[in-house]
Amino acid sequence: MRMRRILPGLLAAGALALSGCAAFQNYNEVMAPARESFASGRYAEARAQLTGKKPEAEFLRGDQLVPFLETGLIDHTAGRFKESSAAFLRGTEIIKQQEDKAVISLSNAAAGAGSLIVNEGAAPYQGESFEKILIHTFLAINYVMQGDLEGAGVEARRCYRRQEEVARLHERELGKARRENEKAKRQEAPLVDRDLLDREIVHAYRDQDSAASRVANAYQNPFTNCLCAFIFRARNESNDAYLELKRAYTIRPRTPLLGPLLIETAWAGGFQEDIAQWEAAFGLRREEVLADAAKNPAEVWILYENGWAPLKRQITIAFPTPEGMVKIAIPKYQVQPGAAQALEVSCNGRRVRTDLLGDLEAQAIRSRRDRMRILAIKMTLRIVSRLVAERELRQWMAKEFGVWGELFAIVSASAVNLGLERADLRCWSLLPRNLQMARLRLPEGNAIMELRFLGLGTPSRQVKVSLRAGTPTIVLARSAGDFASIRISQLAASWRNEEKHGDRTGQTVRNLDIK
Repeated sequence: MRMRRILPGLLAAGALALSGCAAFQNYNEVMAPARESFASGRYAEARAQLTGKKPEAEFLRGDQLVPFLETGLIDHTAGRFKESSAAFLRGTEIIKQQEDKAVISLSNAAAGAGSLIVNEGAAPYQGESFEKILIHTFLAINYVMQGDLEGAGVEARRCYRRQEEVARLHERELGKARRENEKAKRQEAPLVDRDLLDREIVHAYRDQDSAASRVANAYQNPFTNCLCAFIFRARNESNDAYLELKRAYTIRPRTPLLGPLLIETAWAGGFQEDIAQWEAAFGLRREEVLADAAKNPAEVWILYENGWAPLKRQITIAFPTPEGMVKIAIPKYQVQPGAAQALEVSCNGRRVRTDLLGDLEAQAIRSRRDRMRILAIKMTLRIVSRLVAERELRQWMAKEFGVWGELFAIVSASAVNLGLERADLRCWSLLPRNLQMARLRLPEGNAIMELRFLGLGTPSRQVKVSLRAGTPTIVLARSAGDFASIRISQLAASWRNEEKHGDRTGQTVRNLDIK
């Protein structure tokens, strides 16, 4: 009777592996055409390659996370902020639905012949920890670029809450995986040396320890903190802005951008007793910082999305079991070329370079390393399930058909395993390598601003700007290889008044694509 369940499972698994089932596709190959179009500034083409040219309403009814992450960023970079926000908001709904669902027992999911067709790619993609936070970061930028400080303020507060929620979710998932692992240990024969597998996986990621150590964790991002501080400052919420800047300082204390901002915001928020600390930390004097702010009341904020985040690639690990050698496939991030050093902005004799605040490359690698324990436990349960099914299949085939039946079982099981064992390479592949930020204080009036992407072949660009006090100018830039896009927007001074938060339609965004 048991063989009647195992044999169909093996056959079904083999059929799926040989077919075009999404669980067995290479996501890097699937995304290659859209990435090429995106890197050349052909945003409509890149979007169509992902949506299949579906009508917007139909596309937004989808239930897979990755398409909304990718199309949301395409529209964001193209300056289609309303459409981008719609995609990101749908993505947040999917993530929330996934997190609210009761987690299926890993041991139950791995039990029986049906589990032979399961790999990580067969399950819905839930997003890496840092990706879940970044959705709200990009939503906040979208709202800022549209002049919607109310919407931006909502997302700014969500960013901090989500950082805490994602950290708690990771701990719960790890705890549950460990409990399921202990339960499985008590129920089955020791077919897999769990400690050996754990060591092999740790060893496979060891060469990326230095990159992972560049960030404290996969959840906190000082770029997001500084963006939130900008939003709260624009809303005259100095206390909240000051808290965000202090959080950013805790994570990345030697960032030049933070010095004047901390002093200005502490002064405006009534935290004068803290100012001496910031003067000492940055070698600044309060009087000079405040005098410069009074003399140069117009602010230019530069948000720079630089290069390509790493992509996942498949690596294999072979290790012995009582049933023979077993190979497993796991994902590992691979760094991508094409990033600049910084974006340099010059205007009215003043010059500033963007500071690296969001190291997404390091966060991606750290996120994957932090999930190694969970990955190892899930991998063990899956391997044990397959080995048990294969052993019983061999025994049954030997009994029914003799030596040739057993040989057939060995060959067929090996072929199915080769087809099944695929690493899940899905990720938010269009993300930048890092997020940078800078601020210029300038006098009011018309001016010409020059932007240079340092370390790229992209030419510099000059743009005319009208600078006014209380009306921050936002420069949003993205570079990927030799192509760069620049979006420029200004917040209307009246929007700083809490009583005038309303419809933000009509916000003008200037678009400059250069190659």
